[in-house]
Amino acid sequence: MGAKTSQLQIRVSPAQKALLREAAERAGVSISAYVLDSALPTRPDDVLSAVDRIADRRTRPEALADLMRSLSTLAEADLTEALGSIDPSGRVPLVKNCLAAVVEHVCRERGLAEPAWVSEVEPLERPHFAWELRSLRPYLMRASLPSFKRRRLYVPVPYGDASVGGR
Repeated sequence: MGAKTSQLQIRVSPAQKALLREAAERAGVSISAYVLDSALPTRPDDVLSAVDRIADRRTRPEALADLMRSLSTLAEADLTEALGSIDPSGRVPLVKNCLAAVVEHVCRERGLAEPAWVSEVEPLERPHFAWELRSLRPYLMRASLPSFKRRRLYVPVPYGDASVGGR
């Protein structure tokens, strides 16, 4: 989807804002994410594009956030189809683990069974930290999602934020 570098403001009535807030709460996302996802819904090629970009360390941070957002906003049938389209074979262990961690997290969050390949991905032999500064490691160890920690990946992946994922 790309880095978010612009802001868009719209004026709504208090009643409209209340309706948007309720809809966003039902969807389990912020109002901004709800409005954005309603106006620009995720397409299957958004998922595959993010998967491909995770392989490149320069685009990995943004791609991880995009993949997490894309998968999290899909309807259940579309999510199942998108998960079936992700193929980790032939990728390096770091990329396989990134993909598995994101998919595991989204599946647990949505109450869905993980694709079989997720459990077949062996955790990394050595921990991978998003940033090289040793002083940031304690922060990364706290901020990383459990599915990433299990794979020895220490990368904070907040929804919609492209400042994650490291090298």
